Amino acid sequence: MSPSGIVAAGSMKQYFVEAVRTALEVLRFQPNQETTAYLVELLCEYARAAAAMPDRPLAMVMAEARLADPVNAIHGFKRVGDQALYLAGYFSQSLLSKKLDPTYYVVLGSGAYRQLSRVLRRVAPRASASTADLGPARLVVVYRELGEDFARFAEVLSEVRCQCEPEGTPDRELGELYLQWLRTGSERARERLRAAGVLVLRRPGSTE
Repeated sequence: MSPSGIVAAGSMKQYFVEAVRTALEVLRFQPNQETTAYLVELLCEYARAAAAMPDRPLAMVMAEARLADPVNAIHGFKRVGDQALYLAGYFSQSLLSKKLDPTYYVVLGSGAYRQLSRVLRRVAPRASASTADLGPARLVVVYRELGEDFARFAEVLSEVRCQCEPEGTPDRELGELYLQWLRTGSERARERLRAAGVLVLRRPGSTE
């Protein structure tokens, strides 16, 4: 959504197309076009549904998916991966403010997408597409990439969220940004801290 919090329904997809494109340019990240399209659809889905928080513990959904038949496993792993990505990315700063570690969702979501890629690869010939214009074979590649580079994709969604906020960083957010940088090493967080006049040298234990 825009800084005002309002985006016309007809322009929502185009808005997120531009937001994701800008985020990828800022982060100098070039994933597959299909994966980029998946991120846009994910953002649109959650913007329409306004349902960012899971209604059940994702670890429980993950455990059930591991024991389920292929069809239910696909739905379960996708649910965990998508919700974990949205939380670890778009709501990373909110998690930190609530003393929740985004790394938990990074690990969980990465594992879910990897498992999803494997299951979908086995059943691809008889599976149906679950994302607009992306067939099962292409989704295998998308989910594998999301699993392998989950943390980077979470940072893309975090950058998209930054674009939705009014310019400037309130003082109360600086502490959250600093914690985010300490825990994740986010380049975007470091850049925002520097832009706000906070001297950032190196993370404890880092060799950079």
